Amino acid sequence: MDFIHRAFGGGAHTAPHETLAALEQKYRPVLELAARLKLDILTLRLVGERVVLEATAPSPEAREEILRELELLDPNGEEFQAHITLAAAPTTRAR
Repeated sequence: MDFIHRAFGGGAHTAPHETLAALEQKYRPVLELAARLKLDILTLRLVGERVVLEATAPSPEAREEILRELELLDPNGEEFQAHITLAAAPTTRAR
């Protein structure tokens, strides 16, 4: 699955192809984990040479797991920026 390449489809990015391929390979585990944890990816784009992810996590645990994985791959946050909010809890109506 070419998550990053598909997200930037056909030349909408400004980074060289080699940079895009390197970022795609490096962050593939994070995006696969996001899919397994059922994060709702709102946007995934390349800004310069930095990947920017905006997503909604189904739980605080899912959000923290993704952030821990990112911390391992990019401890200084220089290549990947994530904005992950929590999904609103379903509300119940009183009768």
